[in-house]
Formats: sequence, structure tokens, C-alpha cells
Amino acid sequence: MIRNSAYLVVANGNANAITTAGTGGRIITEAENNRVRWNISNNTGTYTIPYYDDDNAQEIPFSVAITSAGSAGGRIDFSTYDNASWNNSTYQPSDVTNMNSFVGGANNSAKVIDRFWIADATSYGTRPTATLSFTYIDGEWNAAGNTITEGNLGAQRFDSGNGDWDAYTPQGTVATGANTVTAVPVATADFFRSWTLVDNTSPLPIELLSFSGSCVSGNVALKWSTASETNNAFFSIEKSADGITFETLATVNGAGNSSSVINYSYTDYSSPVAGSYYRLRQTDFNGSTKNSPFIFVPACADPDADINVYNEGPNTFTVAVHAATAGNYTIRIYNALGQILTTKSIYIAEGYTKTSIQLENIDKAMYFVNISNGSDNPVTKKIVIN
Repeated sequence: MIRNSAYLVVANGNANAITTAGTGGRIITEAENNRVRWNISNNTGTYTIPYYDDDNAQEIPFSVAITSAGSAGGRIDFSTYDNASWNNSTYQPSDVTNMNSFVGGANNSAKVIDRFWIADATSYGTRPTATLSFTYIDGEWNAAGNTITEGNLGAQRFDSGNGDWDAYTPQGTVATGANTVTAVPVATADFFRSWTLVDNTSPLPIELLSFSGSCVSGNVALKWSTASETNNAFFSIEKSADGITFETLATVNGAGNSSSVINYSYTDYSSPVAGSYYRLRQTDFNGSTKNSPFIFVPACADPDADINVYNEGPNTFTVAVHAATAGNYTIRIYNALGQILTTKSIYIAEGYTKTSIQLENIDKAMYFVNISNGSDNPVTKKIVIN
């Protein structure tokens, strides 16, 4: 038994460094910070932690089958624990900020098994890819307070960077007789530390696969896709001139419940020449809502040459130009003192053109971007990098 936030360090990076023969080691952690630290480095293989639950006298092994090695020097900290309460939000891991769902209000713990697993891939420059296998206890899915169908169990992970369970639908194959959920795929980008098992008919919130906007025939064509939907009543398309204050432009019905990719679209015929910000507000049948990140779509039509400027990536200005006539233009970037930082000559076709301008370093400051084709009407726009 590991207690008092201690580590059991396994310095051997081979998959057979912990035996699972016989009683299988029967490692008991039962707290987030009671950990097995396995210095796996850039090795591959199936790494099994022979967990044991003393209260139920049951072996509950957990496996990470590394199929593509991470970088040398990496390690994984393992732990698992439960709690007497069905309410997972009262004992969630330290990096988990919510147990929210679109279904049943803010707290989805009734659809979540009463246990968390920690598989914290640390000290990796590049994390490995893997397949996970979980073993669970009957009393932790059918406990009073839970409303789980055992055959629907799948694994989800919490994205500590975005602060949600989004973009990873419940994964894996459940075997109710063996009390396992296996074949859970984990790409490098999905190798976050905190995992649990959830009824896949009521997943922890699922984010959009994509949301984009583009100019088509002078109008803004919005497109978005969902990976799955549960009780999704409708989407509200919201629009803003400044990215702060949004107004509802239209609504589009959702699919209700779906486990496959669904594509949506809407065309905004009233886009102003200055460009607009858009976001989606998803509403379920219970009235719960969630906003998507917003996107910016440059102006789609302008009787005179005009520009929109935004910062897109490290040390890069993106300049979107709308010109009534084609020709040779000069783009200049000034700092707040009026000093020219860079100049770029470009041929711009009639209509919409986007170009990127690189600087050696873009500080958090105010800049001015000027475009001119030699006429008396140059256009200047301000951008603040913060």
C-alpha cells in the first residue's frame, strides 16, 4: 500500500519490470497523490499496474500499451482512487475543474463511475501514443445515486489546457462479464493525466470538431461539425462587431442524439465591410447552454480597397485586403512612434486577398498597417497585440 503522497519508483523502463503473475503485486494507491512512478523513457510495450481494491478484495489492473514511443527521459505517474460518494465533483483530481455535462444540469456525476485513474505522462518532450485498458468494480457503477447502464461504459479524459472534457467522446470496448473497458486509443495530443469511465449515452461535454467561416459570393458561409450529440436541441449563431458583445443572428436545429459526425452550415447575407466575429451557442433540451470559441471572418465586399489585420501565429501579421480594382500595392507596418518596421510589395487581384507578413519579433504593443497603390487614398488600420 502506498500512503501519504509517496512514490513507488520503478527505474526499469521495461514493460516486465512489474510482475502480474500470481496475486499480481496488488498495489493499493486509493488517493490521487499516492503514485507509482514508472521511468518508461522511450520504450514501448504493455505496462500494467496491478492495482488492488482492499475494500472489495478485488484486483483491478490498469494497462498502458505504448505503441509509439515518447521521447527519452519521460515517465508516467500512475494512481487510481474512489470515494464513498457517487458525487465525483467532491473528490475530482486536482487538475479537473468540473464534472459538467450537457445532460442533466451542471453535474454529470450520476453517469460517471465512482473512480478516477491518473496516468500523468511527465518529462516528455513528445508524449507516447498508447492504448489503455481499465478494470472497474461493480459497486462503483451501480452505487446508489448513479444511473449508469454498464454496457454503455467508455473512457474519457479531462483536458487541463482547455478546462473541459471536450473533443474526446467515450472510447473503448466494454466487457461487463470481465468488468473491463479496453482498446481505448490515446494519441499524443490526448495523453492527459485524469481519466474516468462514463455512460456513453450521457457523456461529459463534447466540443465541436470544427467551426469556420469564409466568404462566398460576397456573403459569409459558416460551417461546423459535431462528433456526437446528446439531447442537442439547437444552435444559436451569434455575431459581433468587436468580439465582446454578441447578438443572435439565427438558430439551427440540432440532431438531438447522434454518435456520428454531422455537418452544419448557415450563410450570413448581412456581413458588414469591416468583418465580423461569430460564435455558436449550443442549447440542449434541458435548457443548458455552452458557447463555442469565436472566429473572425474578414469583410467579404467593399467598394474601395480596405484591410483587416490580425495576429496569426508567432511573429506574424495576417493582412486581409479587399480591393475594387486589381493592381500593385505596398503594405507598410509602423510602430506607435511612426517608425516603419517592414515594407512589402504585393500584387492584389480584384476582390479578396490574404497575405502574411513576418517580423523578427512582435512585442505586446500597438501597430499600424498601411496599404497604398500610389493613389491619394491610402488605408491604415490599427492592431493591438496583447
